[in-house]
Amino acid sequence: MIDQEIREYTDQIWRQALRLEVSPLEGDDLDPDSLIAKEGVTAAIQFTGDSWSGACLLHVSITTATRLAASLLDLETEEIDVETRDDAMGEIANMLGGNLKPFLPGAPKLSLPTVSIGEGAHLKFPKTATRSRCFFDSSGETFMVTLLEKTT
Repeated sequence: MIDQEIREYTDQIWRQALRLEVSPLEGDDLDPDSLIAKEGVTAAIQFTGDSWSGACLLHVSITTATRLAASLLDLETEEIDVETRDDAMGEIANMLGGNLKPFLPGAPKLSLPTVSIGEGAHLKFPKTATRSRCFFDSSGETFMVTLLEKTT
């Protein structure tokens, strides 16, 4: 099941590339809509192929996005501007997508990352369905990774 790969590669990216602790979260009280409704950053990478298409989305708070960028670039959070933060979020989405690609049918191609910022920062992908959604905690902040699959 793809949930296991999402958890495994999120853990690897957080621990190795970002040098941060991360824990998977489970439970009925985890609500993606309330997480998205908060001001945040969503970074996405799309997959396009003959037999499988979809997208991988990473949604975090702005505070977490800044912390991730600082960790990725080995900088202090005060040194991270908006452009640097968004570039780093795109790179993290790219790492996630690249690691998940071998587990998707037909070896789909990866797009360049897309980043959306603000309250309700959720990118829309028409004619897709949620194939997987995993929640995580890092430094007391909840974030999620969602895998969408094209339906038509």
